[in-house]
Parts: sequence; structure tokens; C-alpha cells
Amino acid sequence: MATNNTVRATVGEITKPFLVTLRAELDAALQAVAEKHGVSIRAGNASFDALHANFKVEVKVLQTAGGVSGDEAEFRRYAGMVGLQPDVYGKTFVSNGSTFTVSGLSLKSRRMPVLARREDGKVYKFPVNIVCLKLGVATSYAEVR
Repeated sequence: MATNNTVRATVGEITKPFLVTLRAELDAALQAVAEKHGVSIRAGNASFDALHANFKVEVKVLQTAGGVSGDEAEFRRYAGMVGLQPDVYGKTFVSNGSTFTVSGLSLKSRRMPVLARREDGKVYKFPVNIVCLKLGVATSYAEVR
């Protein structure tokens, strides 16, 4: 009979620092499955108590059957909900001396739903009216707050 020399750590209680470490390990383990299926997969928010934890798992299409990125397809589908035209996706604007490219939407963020990627890759949130002003385009609504 073979013996397993691997020592397993035991967790007596679920804590936030433990879940931060666990989330990173889950994301790494899910990477192979994501690559196999051509999607991105990540562990999202978790709810927990001392003995149980539940993670939300997000699976995202990287490219649609039509060859459009999942982010662009999502933007085009929901742009009208926040007062933008679908063709705003991918357009660039300058704010505070930095160049940004419109790269998505955060529908949960009502005041700043537009996601824009700065030249260094960092993503920022912007209000619709500021993006429209910087791009010189009109919103679909009279005024978006």
C-alpha cells in the first residue's frame, strides 16, 4: 500500500484572509478549463460564515460566433440602457491628460457605467455625460445623471 507523504493543512474556521487565498488558487485551477473551452472563468464574490462559503463563478465568452469580442457584444447590447450609441465602443478620448478607450459597461454602476481603458491597461469608470462630451457625441437620453 502506497503512502501519501503530502501534508494537508486543515482549516478550523473560514475567514476573509483564507478566502482571498482560496480565490486566487481557484482562479489558477480554473484557468485550464477556461482555455479548453475558450472562455474566461473566475471566482467572484463570496458569502461566508465560520463553517461555510459560497463563491459566485463568472464564465464569460471571449469571442462570439461572429468574431466580436464578448465585451464588445455586451456593450453593443446594453449601450442604449445607459444612453449611449453602440458605436461608441472602442472610441478614444482624453481626460486629465491621459488617453482612454471605451471598453465596456458596468451596469451596476448607475452614476459611472462606462468602462474605459487607459493607455497603461488600467480600467476606469466614467459617467455617460462626460464620455459623450469628450467624444463629441449626443446621448440617447436628454440627460443622464
